[in-house]
Amino acid sequence: MLLFDKSKFLGQVAFELLGVAVDPAQIFFSLAVVEEGKIQAILVWTDYRPLHDVWWTIISFDKRWCTRRNLRVFFRMAFDDLKLKCVRAMTKVHNQQANSLLTRLGFENEGCLKAFYKTNTKNGPVYDDGVVYCLKSSTACALRAGA
Repeated sequence: MLLFDKSKFLGQVAFELLGVAVDPAQIFFSLAVVEEGKIQAILVWTDYRPLHDVWWTIISFDKRWCTRRNLRVFFRMAFDDLKLKCVRAMTKVHNQQANSLLTRLGFENEGCLKAFYKTNTKNGPVYDDGVVYCLKSSTACALRAGA
């Protein structure tokens, strides 16, 4: 089951769990994947620019959220319902599982932000973040709208 949250609460919780400070005004909405009464993942849509693009941030508690059905819903919302041209995401460069999933879904590498992500702890580690994108027109987008 997908839970739609326009109130921005789930998005704020997701970023807090990630240890990232974000302005609530940046959050467009969030979707929670709920199975057996538990949240498996939260997909936060941020920095929405109508008819152009949006950024996705996913926090996952259980790998079972990542089904073709859920992914098709996410892409259809972006490309069909919101008429976006592009979905963007950032991931830690060293997170091979996330990078592999994004590649399989048709996301392409856009660049790397050096020392971009720092945990909220005083002397926490600093990470490089990779920026990826998926265009509606991309034939590589495995779950694009209409596919």
